[in-house]
Amino acid sequence: MSLTDRIAQGLEAGWKVTDATTLTDNQTHEADVVIVGTGAGGGTTAEILAKSGLSVILVEEGRLYYQK
Repeated sequence: MSLTDRIAQGLEAGWKVTDATTLTDNQTHEADVVIVGTGAGGGTTAEILAKSGLSVILVEEGRLYYQK
């Protein structure tokens, strides 16, 4: 049995990821919902809301890790 890498799938599907440690200027983004924390609850909530047609921004303190 192999596991599906949801992060790799999302990146391939066009997720926009911003690493705040690389920013040199302020940015403004708009969304219907902002979720702080991408753990099990935040990630699941974001998926449900996005599948319902809302634009969602996820804010996470840690790095984005995925396998290629």
